[in-house]
Amino acid sequence: DASEADSGRGSNEDYIPWHLTITHSITGNIVYSNDIRDSAVRIDTSDWSPGIYVVQAKVGTEVLTQKISITR
Repeated sequence: DASEADSGRGSNEDYIPWHLTITHSITGNIVYSNDIRDSAVRIDTSDWSPGIYVVQAKVGTEVLTQKISITR
């Protein structure tokens, strides 16, 4: 559980805010976009269509990109 793993870190103020955007790779539709103020986030993907999604995390000027696959 993420809350257990992070319990020793203190409050959410310890983390640098970052922005997370997830986009369907074929349609280009943004399925998730939010500012995050913690070390981790849980996202319910149960209503997402199967396919490849591009996950982009932006922390300051640094951008990290990864692809994930959703299957049913």
